[in-house]
Amino acid sequence: MPLIRPEPLLALLTASGQHPDHIIVTEATDYIGVPTILPRQAIDLLPQRGEGGARRIMAGALGVQTPLEDLSDIDTMSDLERLQAHQNAQDSLL
Repeated sequence: MPLIRPEPLLALLTASGQHPDHIIVTEATDYIGVPTILPRQAIDLLPQRGEGGARRIMAGALGVQTPLEDLSDIDTMSDLERLQAHQNAQDSLL
């Protein structure tokens, strides 16, 4: 997530410090997920393999609101191309 700003990360850390026994997740419009902070006991609940294993333990997690535009992830070449096109469009507005 190359576009995430420091403020949401600091908010995650602050929430974790205030609620050390809770899972702290990032929330945005129609999104709940990473970045996430898991307490030690929650890590033991994760599956040993595979994708998406943390989703099932995020129910009831405390959420930190984050702008959706910060949460672009790059998993494929098309994701990278989409992000580059978006950045180029943003740069042309400056």
